[in-house]
Amino acid sequence: MKMHFVPLTALMLAGCGEQQLQVQTNGVVGSCKADALPGVTVILHKPDGSVLQQHQTGPDGKLDVQWPDEARHVTLAYLDGKQSAQLHSIIDFPGGQAGIFDFTLSGPPETTLQTTCGCKSIQLNSADLQQTMPEYQLFAGKSLSQPLASVQVCQDTSGQYPALELILAPRTTGQGLGYALNTQSLTDNSLVELKLSDFRLRADPLSIQSNPAVGYLQSFGLSDSGRQHFVMQANGSTAQQVQLFPTQYPAQRISLYRQKMLLNTGQPAMTYQQRYDIAITTTSATPAINLPQQESALAAYASKIADGWQLIPVPVELAALGHYSRLQLTATGQNANGRSAQWRLTAPLNSTLPRLQLPSAFSSAWTVSKHSVTLSVQGYANNWDEKQLRVELIALQNGKTKATDSRFASYREESITFKGN
Repeated sequence: MKMHFVPLTALMLAGCGEQQLQVQTNGVVGSCKADALPGVTVILHKPDGSVLQQHQTGPDGKLDVQWPDEARHVTLAYLDGKQSAQLHSIIDFPGGQAGIFDFTLSGPPETTLQTTCGCKSIQLNSADLQQTMPEYQLFAGKSLSQPLASVQVCQDTSGQYPALELILAPRTTGQGLGYALNTQSLTDNSLVELKLSDFRLRADPLSIQSNPAVGYLQSFGLSDSGRQHFVMQANGSTAQQVQLFPTQYPAQRISLYRQKMLLNTGQPAMTYQQRYDIAITTTSATPAINLPQQESALAAYASKIADGWQLIPVPVELAALGHYSRLQLTATGQNANGRSAQWRLTAPLNSTLPRLQLPSAFSSAWTVSKHSVTLSVQGYANNWDEKQLRVELIALQNGKTKATDSRFASYREESITFKGN
């Protein structure tokens, strides 16, 4: 991906409940979340996928309606003014809270929603650093390889601009340095000259051993709200050490990422991707990680559903892979209007993906001739089933559970991406 995995705190969540359906919808404009997104269509499906009922979220972006006994699945569908379609479906949903669903908006003038944050760009000049310390890399989440780089900072929910957290790290091994740049008083496109004397925080370097080798590692400190701090993306092929700042943020996490191409005779090429998270409690030892290598089993199911998931019910049995709670199918492409279209389905590991029917407006907006499909298995290493995962993530979304809760420290994901017809 450049491997982008979306942590499980995102979007398709469902909670416990018997007779009601509750959902909340928000719009996202760039890096900012809008207040609420009204007018999102909520479709209740029968067990065979046919449409049972339709509803729409109100001015507050919420919906609370009775959950019929005949309902088995739910889809949230949004069609913007430019005919871009976004759909989220939960398979085998029992009713209750369906969590918070975020929909990406193109921004003004498409929407008049007021965003809850503003963003500004900061220009960083690291020419002096790169000249005097060429064996080091500068990170602001990602590596900033050019002497002049632009980074963006956005307001938090209190309207304040957070510090821009920078890491100066060796390209291989050794201790790194950190700098929390105060951005509150900086104006948009301000130029900041970086000096070595600014980097006063000393990091704890850590090596990771993995089998098989990984493409890259990402380290970060985690706050109770779920915000990541002092993010660094280390090169796995050069055994580059990650740099941790446990004094500033005691909850330290490392994500390992692996990717490979799968070439199957008579089948389209597939991309296998893996993410494996661990919590770090000490930097005095080198963690040794044995990653699951289940690409063949996952690829077999990806091939099975490649052409059938929109045409016929497709049974899947993926619980045997272990360490996972749910499967997710994401299809993306362009529709007949030339606009983007995305459909994401979440389901238990052992289930049948029904042929979900859509109202005519969404059916035509979704229809794509060629699309990319990603089948992934996701979860935490704590033996939660899909129902328990939904309950726990609802509590996390609503702020009843802290993101630093140790039960969320061991995230696991494997996925296969391929081209559909």
